[in-house]
Amino acid sequence: MVRVGSYSYAFSPVTLTIRHGAALTVSNTTAAPHTVTADGGAFTSGMVSPNTTITMTFSTPGTYPFHCQIHPYMTGTLTVT
Repeated sequence: MVRVGSYSYAFSPVTLTIRHGAALTVSNTTAAPHTVTADGGAFTSGMVSPNTTITMTFSTPGTYPFHCQIHPYMTGTLTVT
């Protein structure tokens, strides 16, 4: 699970590893919308509204730095094995 915490605009955890084909849950617990977007454009969650949860699935192994398009200082890294 990737969580956008209510105390600060940051992803938690900042780095995570999942197996290809596994689901990743993104939970936004802030009052603002966010995205989870790969730096190279390999994926994007689209807008994740406040107090909502979405699920994303990844089929291509690799390491993907990501950010929030709305708040670009929010960054993280996803590794898909």
